[in-house]
Amino acid sequence: VLYMNFALSGGKIGWLAFLSKKESVDEGIFPILATARDDLNSGIRRRLTDIHMLERNVQLQDLVNNLEIAKRQLIQSEKMASLGQLAAGVAHEINNPLAFIRSNMQVLKEYLIDYKNLHDDIKRELATHNNLDISSFIALCEKVDLTYIHEDSVALLTSNIEGLNRVRDIVENLKSFSHAGDAKLIQISLNQCVDAALRIAMNVFKYEHQINNQMNNSSPLVLGDLGQLQQVFMNFFINAAYAMQGGGKLSIWHTEENQRVIIHVKDTGCGMNEETISKLFTPFFTTKPVGVGTGLGLSVSYVILEAHNVQVTVDSEIGLGTTFNLSFPVSI
Repeated sequence: VLYMNFALSGGKIGWLAFLSKKESVDEGIFPILATARDDLNSGIRRRLTDIHMLERNVQLQDLVNNLEIAKRQLIQSEKMASLGQLAAGVAHEINNPLAFIRSNMQVLKEYLIDYKNLHDDIKRELATHNNLDISSFIALCEKVDLTYIHEDSVALLTSNIEGLNRVRDIVENLKSFSHAGDAKLIQISLNQCVDAALRIAMNVFKYEHQINNQMNNSSPLVLGDLGQLQQVFMNFFINAAYAMQGGGKLSIWHTEENQRVIIHVKDTGCGMNEETISKLFTPFFTTKPVGVGTGLGLSVSYVILEAHNVQVTVDSEIGLGTTFNLSFPVSI
């Protein structure tokens, strides 16, 4: 038996033994055995290194997965925080059409009573005279003002349908906005995305604000998550409204350049200096008073835009307003 040892990592010792049937061994074999020992030692070290790297890769992948989950949770929680701030306004937006629908339905109920009275009058006239001439019929109709009832009923029903459609649109926008999503990017219309975000955020704009939305269906399609991009635009709209507390104009339009579509969101608010612009997308940085906003809106928006391969630039001047330029790659 020929044996020798060699050092392993972690203070461990490895033993290597060779069995031979010969009574004696030529000393010339020892360099060969030493080479075999060194090769074995090198192979063991490589194997241990591979195992360590594999374990490290698994740990890193778990860390990446946990960070991705945390990022999604942060985006979702910030989204819900924004929605919470708008809850009263959204409730008001829904309550308005419901209020006039209820009022219209009460009027239609009274019109049904008038129709019932007209029916009863016609029935009595036929029972008394066994016939109903045209002049008597016209007189009965004028008694309940049937022409006005008919015209107004059509107007009331049209108004009710418009109100219900408005409520439906608000609910659908809220559903697509609040949905956590599955991180899959699909072809979407930025025009529809902007419209939906505006409807949700509309209540933050007061009567002294003007909104000039020039987006239209000619805007190219992009790959994106509709709910997440609604969140981005809503954050920009809310910040624009805050910057224009004394009133102002919000303008939204798009341009196209080098296979990219650029959405411009411009307000005529207070504007920002270079120092504020440099911190805009920093987590928890905010120019709002304590208790107003989370300080995460624009930082979360920036994370979402990065995931969509969107380039962001900001143009601002104190006292004149701010323009955000969002450059999306066009979906081919």
